[in-house]
Amino acid sequence: MTEGRHAQPPTYHRAVSLADARRHLGRRGACVYAGGTDLLVALRAGAPWVAGVRHLVDIKGLDALRGIARVGDGIRIGSLVTGAELATSALVRRVAPVLCEAAALAAAPWVRARGTVGGNLMSPHPAGDLATALLAMGSTAEFVTPAVLRRSIAIQALLAGHARIPPGAVMTGVRAPVAPSSAYQRVGRRLAFTRAVIAVGVVRHGAQLRVAAAGLGARPMLLAEGATVPGEDGALVDGLVRRAIGRLRPARGTGRA
Repeated sequence: MTEGRHAQPPTYHRAVSLADARRHLGRRGACVYAGGTDLLVALRAGAPWVAGVRHLVDIKGLDALRGIARVGDGIRIGSLVTGAELATSALVRRVAPVLCEAAALAAAPWVRARGTVGGNLMSPHPAGDLATALLAMGSTAEFVTPAVLRRSIAIQALLAGHARIPPGAVMTGVRAPVAPSSAYQRVGRRLAFTRAVIAVGVVRHGAQLRVAAAGLGARPMLLAEGATVPGEDGALVDGLVRRAIGRLRPARGTGRA
C-alpha cells in the first residue's frame, strides 16, 4: 500500500459483539476501526504502518467498550471513550486533571469527538496527548484475546513496543490510579487544531513525581527522575515541566468526592 490511491480498498465488517470482533480480527491483515481519525488518513496516504491492512473491523457499536467509572482507588476508561468525553467528564476533571487537560487540548473539536482512547494509544504518532497523560498516570491497558483470555499491559511497555499483542486481541479499556495532583502542558505550532510539538504530563503521588514527555521520540516516553533532555527540546521540556509543577494541586489522598 505504498500508493494509497491505487491500493485495493480493505474489506469492511461491523462487529455486532465482542466475540464477533475477535473472530474477524483473527484474519490476516485485519485491523480495528474505531474513531478512524488516524487510521483512515493513513490508509488514504499509504502510510507504512497500515501497509498490511486488508480488513477493517468496525467496533464502534460495542457499548461494552464505553464508559468512565471509579473502580476502587483508580479509574477505568473504556477503549471507545472519546477525547471529547474525557474533556467534559466531571469525574476525570476531579481525579485526573492531567487527562482532562490533555483531552481538551488534543487536535480539533471534530477529532476529539471521534478519536478514541484506544486509537490514541495504538496509533504510532510521537505526540499523542491522551497517551502522554495516561503514561504519566501509570496506566494499564486491558485486552481480550480470541481465546477469551484477558491480558493487562502497562502503557509504558505498550508505547515502548516491548509488549506483544496477540492477533485478534481487542483493547477493552484502560485502568489507572487516580491523579488529583497532576497537570498537562504542551507546545504546538498553533494554539489549537494541531498536534503537540512537545508536551509533558506531570503526576505527583506523595513525594514521587512522574513525568511523561511527547515529541522527543517515536512515541511518548516516561522520563527518569533527574534525567535531562539535551538541546532546544530539553529547554522546552524543562520549561513545560516547571509550569506544570506550578499548577499541581496539593496532594490530598485519592481524590474521592
